[in-house]
Amino acid sequence: MRAILESHCFHVFSILLLLLCSFSSAFVPLSLPMRTPRAVRLQVMTEPPRGGTSRTEAKEDKDDDPKALSPESDYLLQTEDFTRQWKKPEQHSLEVPRVRHTVLSERDYHRLEAIIFQDDATEGSEEATVLQRRVSLPNIPIPPRLARPGVAWQHHHHATVNLVRQHRNQKHDGPIQFITNIINRPQLVSTCSEWKRLEKHAEYIETTHLKDLLQDRERCDEMYATHDGVYLDYSRQRVTLETMKFLYALAEKQNLKGQIDKMVKGDKINFTEDRAVLHTALRAERALTGTVMVDGVDVIAEVHQVLDQVKVFTDGVRSGQIRGYTGKRLRNIVSVGIGGSYLGPEFLHECLKTEPEGINSALGYSLRFLSNVDPVDVERTCADLDPEETLVVVVSKTFTTAETMLNARTMRQWLWDFMGNDKEVVKKHMVACASVSAIDNVRKFGIDTDRYFFRFWDFVGGRYSVCSAAGAVPISLLYGFDLFEKFLQGANSMDKHFLTAPYDRNIPVLMGLLGVWNMSFMNYKARTTLPYAEALLKLPAHIQQLDMESNGKTMTKHGLEVDYPVGEIDFGEGTFCGASFIIGSQMVPA
Repeated sequence: MRAILESHCFHVFSILLLLLCSFSSAFVPLSLPMRTPRAVRLQVMTEPPRGGTSRTEAKEDKDDDPKALSPESDYLLQTEDFTRQWKKPEQHSLEVPRVRHTVLSERDYHRLEAIIFQDDATEGSEEATVLQRRVSLPNIPIPPRLARPGVAWQHHHHATVNLVRQHRNQKHDGPIQFITNIINRPQLVSTCSEWKRLEKHAEYIETTHLKDLLQDRERCDEMYATHDGVYLDYSRQRVTLETMKFLYALAEKQNLKGQIDKMVKGDKINFTEDRAVLHTALRAERALTGTVMVDGVDVIAEVHQVLDQVKVFTDGVRSGQIRGYTGKRLRNIVSVGIGGSYLGPEFLHECLKTEPEGINSALGYSLRFLSNVDPVDVERTCADLDPEETLVVVVSKTFTTAETMLNARTMRQWLWDFMGNDKEVVKKHMVACASVSAIDNVRKFGIDTDRYFFRFWDFVGGRYSVCSAAGAVPISLLYGFDLFEKFLQGANSMDKHFLTAPYDRNIPVLMGLLGVWNMSFMNYKARTTLPYAEALLKLPAHIQQLDMESNGKTMTKHGLEVDYPVGEIDFGEGTFCGASFIIGSQMVPA
């Protein structure tokens, strides 16, 4: 179990920089290559279910997720956290009279391009009219991401700026408060004396060599921290004891302890969505029921209600009390999800499957993850599986995520192809992990929401959801709930350490401060994670999402643009990295 516990310091470490960041959605292109697999016909979105399905049922099946199957799906992919706020970006089009074709000079072409895509103020100008009459173009909506590279990032950046400034400007309580706000106008952390001192100190560190720092025995003896079997040795970082004192002072200046306390108490520190950030509550002890309230809801009581539900369900499946449509036992689990719904649970699965207790618990069962919309991934996942013994777990906070719902429909059709178009097939072979607000979408899909709907909450970011039902259901089905509960206890142990240990012995705080030092002061733009334990082979990918989805924002919560480097690139592999990317001229902290 040590490998499991070691990984959890990264969960808490990512909180440090997250506290200073705003949340933002990301839009990425989605390509949906479709073809019919050789062995089994996997209908995705072109045909209704086979057999005697009525037109009404077929229409309901088609309308499950209009956004996922609409033309916009190939243009923009919305993320789970921001679906309800999604608004299609403005598209540029050009209407011109149909006249004879004319070849434009390169100069005129670039002037016309600037008018169409950049300079809205000149769109109706005389120059624009003349140029438009010289060229014949169809009235075709042109997505900004195709029309001009970088425009999607600009839209995202301006939206972030407007959002944080709107939040900042909401609090006007009169002239006195207005004057107070001016006097107490927030400043960038880079303007404070603690930051300036670290900048000056970094100039000195640049003149040193790590091999010389390692000769200082007192320094090396001090640069460690340990908790519950996890040992951190940071003596091979380019820091001195003085460096660490300066970093502790910066943390005090920024009231890090106060921000941590606000998070675990349920304050809505995610101001862009007006949400609490409470993944720590997912592994809190039952005895703390009543101590964390959000909008009048007892969070810890809710968490343990879901954990109890997961235990009853997974014990029922493993004991044979809950069976499939044809009466066979359910032995194969397919978890359908993407992002945090996939990376965290798969990382934990890799950790547990070589542990002695995990090996014994998983005998007779299998767990596979389906995240890619490429049909090849579906074929590989379903290969040699018996549909009558397969249980599909669909993990999506909103139950509208494009890739997840596409794969969920594919798996549903796969089950129907083998067992017939009976609604009971879905109720017996598919379960859902989603937020409470998505229950109507889950019910419309055909899943039994009374027994097989496992909820999680908006205060849990997808990248931290491995401790929620998203991880609990598939992991407990394979390994049993008791082993998953031990995993939660290990995470809770690290949470307590994070909350109570002093900075100089606090593993997550030390790792966070070293990240700030390496990126913002030493200007190291990348960080590698090199797990020598094979059980941690999925840790680098998990860390990539935990850290890079949280950090690297260009705006502070006060609406100020940062003027210092933030958000390093995380990557990594196992022991074979020495033959691939370790040898090079760039300094990359590990």
